[in-house]
Amino acid sequence: MSISEKVFDKTRILKGSKFDHNLFVQQVQELLKSNNFVPDERLPDQNSSCKTFVVAVHSEGGGVAHLRTYSQKHERATDCAIWEAVRATTAAPGYFDEITIQDPGNATLRTFIDGGVGYNNPAECAIEEAKQIWPHRPVGILLSIGTGTHAPPQFKTSSLDRRRSLYQRQDY
Repeated sequence: MSISEKVFDKTRILKGSKFDHNLFVQQVQELLKSNNFVPDERLPDQNSSCKTFVVAVHSEGGGVAHLRTYSQKHERATDCAIWEAVRATTAAPGYFDEITIQDPGNATLRTFIDGGVGYNNPAECAIEEAKQIWPHRPVGILLSIGTGTHAPPQFKTSSLDRRRSLYQRQDY
C-alpha cells in the first residue's frame, strides 16, 4: 500500500482536519528510515552548491517562510527536523492541522500552514532566493515540476480553427 493510500484513506477521515497528520508524519519518518536517514534528522546546514528550501506560510500573519538547508546574510539555516519541514509545507487547511516548530537556537515557536496557501507556485520565491545567493549571476533556467495532470488539456478544434483564422486575416 502506498503512502497516499495509507494517509488519505477515506475510511479514516477525522473531525476538523480531514486526515491524521500523525499518520502522515509516521509515513514520512518510515520513508526517511528506508533511505538511511534518522527519523528525527535535522535539515542539514550545508552551504554547498546544492542549496534547498521549501515554502511554508506563517499561520499568524500569512507571510512566506523559506525553510532552508543553508544560511543567508541575515538568516541562518532552518533548524528543524526534515519531517517538520515536510509537515510545514503540507499543512493544507482542512486536510492537515497546522504545525508549530520550536527553533532550538532561540526557543522561538513558529506555526506554519501549507506553502500552497498564497504560494502555490513558488517559482518567484526560487528566483528571488537565487538572486540573493548568487547576486551577480543571471538565472539560466527554472524548472518547475508541479502536480499537473497526466495529459495536456484537449482544446476543441473549433476554437483552434477560430484562432488560426483570426491570425490569418490580420494585415501586418
